[in-house]
Amino acid sequence: MAKETMDAIRQAEEKAEQLVRDAYGKADQMLADAKTEAASRIAEAKKAAVELVKAAEEAASRQGVTEAHAAAVDSAKEVEGLKALAKGKEEDAVKLVLEQII
Repeated sequence: MAKETMDAIRQAEEKAEQLVRDAYGKADQMLADAKTEAASRIAEAKKAAVELVKAAEEAASRQGVTEAHAAAVDSAKEVEGLKALAKGKEEDAVKLVLEQII
């Protein structure tokens, strides 16, 4: 009977050791899975961030082009206005010179 008790205790200890080994194995696997999942999520976040930055750069570029075009149009209008003003001044200058000659 003592032998049976000792065998039962030994079997219980072996089962307990196996349960501990299984638990450590499961914990290691869960940790590895978590690391893999974290790396995947980080990669996805980086990709999303790069895409957002690229979209922002493209939007800024388009806005810059639009603003540059608007500035060019405004400048062209201003140049035309200055040309008209200069033409008027030129006519006044010609009249003044002719008056001085005559």
